[in-house]
Amino acid sequence: MHLFSCVSLSFRYTTFMTVKNQLTQQEILSLAQILIGFTSVDEIIIDDIEIRVRGRKGDSTGTCGEAIYRTKDTSLILDDCIAKCIAGEKALKKMQEKAK
Repeated sequence: MHLFSCVSLSFRYTTFMTVKNQLTQQEILSLAQILIGFTSVDEIIIDDIEIRVRGRKGDSTGTCGEAIYRTKDTSLILDDCIAKCIAGEKALKKMQEKAK
């Protein structure tokens, strides 16, 4: 299982972000293109695997998300997805135990 450094930026408050992994020029252009499609941005997540933007598009009342993958290695993408699912399950179990 791979461990990745992750930067998450929330726009609800003024937040400064330092990106540990340098973005390439193509990644910067792709991120800018994604941002243009959003009417409001709630979060930008940058890690070794992906650059993900969450927010609202148009008159949508729900949260939308778009991502750019930083690697073409599908095994890394799958490992990252599985790790995030396991972490989510653990967090859910912890919340359920607190609710009892």
